[in-house]
Amino acid sequence: MTTFLIAFLILTAPDPTATVLLEEGNKSYNNGDMARAATLYEAYLQLSVKDRAVIVRMAELFQSSGRNDQAVPYFRRITTEFCGTGCKENCLKEAECKRHQEVLTKISRDSATDDQVPLAAKVPEIAAKIFSQAVELKKNRKFEQARDLLTVALKLDPDLVGVYRHLGEVYEQLKDQKQADEFYLWYLRVRPAGPLAAQVRTKLSKAATETLAKITLTSSWGCYIVIGSESLTDAKGRALKTPIKELSLPAGRYGIGFVCQEQHLARRIWVDLAAKENRTQDFAFGTIAVKLNPWARILAAANIPDTKPQFMDLGLFDVIGLPVGSYTLKLDAFDKSKTKTLTLEVKPKESIKITQW
Repeated sequence: MTTFLIAFLILTAPDPTATVLLEEGNKSYNNGDMARAATLYEAYLQLSVKDRAVIVRMAELFQSSGRNDQAVPYFRRITTEFCGTGCKENCLKEAECKRHQEVLTKISRDSATDDQVPLAAKVPEIAAKIFSQAVELKKNRKFEQARDLLTVALKLDPDLVGVYRHLGEVYEQLKDQKQADEFYLWYLRVRPAGPLAAQVRTKLSKAATETLAKITLTSSWGCYIVIGSESLTDAKGRALKTPIKELSLPAGRYGIGFVCQEQHLARRIWVDLAAKENRTQDFAFGTIAVKLNPWARILAAANIPDTKPQFMDLGLFDVIGLPVGSYTLKLDAFDKSKTKTLTLEVKPKESIKITQW
């Protein structure tokens, strides 16, 4: 790949946003930040789909960095849009077309074994600005323009979760309910317990709603629920406790956290949900209450066959929750006068009291 600074590509951008994306892409390319440049160029092409110079650059950028899977679509686009009888304007010379076709043939064969990490980088500062512009366009009912900018914002920063919801609403306004459902479901996968999740569920079509899974969450005592990084709340933003009946979620894998504050216990359980599935996930645990004189440091290790015990300090709480199972407890007096080791079986909803050394 050429490493010296190059002149900016000729700009034929249709709007100021595309101009910014192209200029920032050129700056990143000239500074050697190819991942950022690739993301910016791809976002630009979503707004300016016939810029031959950028398409050629993307093909060569991916190919020179060994990302054949990413390069193939661009070389294919070059040979179909800018070569042969199908090209009407801005066509490449025959020799250039032949060279690009030879590269396409080679990397199409090689891409089957291509295991490179995709070349891309988030550009959150530009994504946030474009997102704001898109929301304004949406408010002004310029839905097609809003859709285009939201798509660009998502390309620049896939973690900008609100984009999914806004894209769903835009596609709904454009009378494309199928595409709207896709973005609503994406939103619910990423933020299934967010404050707007319940509202988004009501926007799904009947067909999309019928594909959701349902999960009932229970625990030995009332626990708050965290899904991903979001606490499950009601419509007024109040945190919900178990039992929670038939929570609707798109199919997928979820880390469901049970936060049991009164028992000083928190655990995450990974759950795989299939479309239309209806299941119950229970978090069973018991408690221990250690009231000794002198006070003791409490360490516990789960008893797992053929595994060396891994002790964890349980802290100094009046009540301590532990998932059901067999444990070894070590009690060490703070004045170092006494120690004790015991084995106990924790059962659901059972409270064990330890009052004597």
